Amino acid sequence: MMPSTRFLFVVIAIATFIIIFCGKDEVNNNPENQLKTIELKLVDINPASSCIQVISECEIEIKHEITGTFLAGPRDRPAIAYKLTIRSNNPDKLKISYGRLDKTNQIVLLEQESYINAMLIWTDEYIFQGFSEEGVFGYQTNYVGIKVINENETMYGWIHIPMLREIDKFALDTTGTATTVFAGRNIGIK
Repeated sequence: MMPSTRFLFVVIAIATFIIIFCGKDEVNNNPENQLKTIELKLVDINPASSCIQVISECEIEIKHEITGTFLAGPRDRPAIAYKLTIRSNNPDKLKISYGRLDKTNQIVLLEQESYINAMLIWTDEYIFQGFSEEGVFGYQTNYVGIKVINENETMYGWIHIPMLREIDKFALDTTGTATTVFAGRNIGIK
């Protein structure tokens, strides 16, 4: 004799309830299933700074230049061309990234909440050139990733660039235990 449809519905509903609500705590309370986070060292930077001391022998050099003036826009208003260079003074130990490649090999620039980890494009410098017309700056990334290789540790961090000629924050995992940090946040994941 076949059980009624109503009976089967009740059994499935109870089983679903048990799986969802009873098994949930077991999974979430298991330390192996929880992300381990660490706090990054967060430093406010003077926008006029010419370098950031990362670790004792590694500095990030910052150079702001006016590269020219020209007429821009529909009314030929004067504009100023700028160049921002962020460079490692020790390329063997300190790398800089502006983003990563996506599946179609297009560059994806770093933005707030972007992952900063080994999967990025790591170089010795980041150069951005843009212009201002009435205070509006050219397109750029607002975050630059940092990777420091110090003996057996790799430390990740970021620099915030809210405008072309400003750098206002710098964060770094000083423990060397984070495998990923998030641009704009002062935490990383172990």
